Amino acid sequence: MNATEAYQPTLYEQEPTSRDPHFYDEKAYKWILSHQHTFKWVQMKIFELWQSGRNVVRRGDIYNESRKAISTNAQFFQDNNIWASLVRYIIDIHPDWSSKQGGPLETRRSAIDDVKRRPLDWRYVWREVS
Repeated sequence: MNATEAYQPTLYEQEPTSRDPHFYDEKAYKWILSHQHTFKWVQMKIFELWQSGRNVVRRGDIYNESRKAISTNAQFFQDNNIWASLVRYIIDIHPDWSSKQGGPLETRRSAIDDVKRRPLDWRYVWREVS
């Protein structure tokens, strides 16, 4: 067996053949780890919009805020499919942000809920937004 045959791409490197929730969850996980500053920015914007009176904050709201900021934060919005996983990771950090707890983040039941998310080491991912 040569090196090419032994190489197996990670789930993150593979293109999904269908809407595989494991792929998108892994992609969101890798995105958080490699874009911590932007992930912090997204959390901060969600909090600011919520505090300004928004009852529900959606992906489009964050996209519009990113366009106003004219920053690299727009890189997140090149893949709409990771939003569901990102919201669930944010709710893991801030459980009171779930709409079930009166917060601004709505989650509908989806296949992503059946994926066992890998725990993030939150010591390295920003928690405070205020």
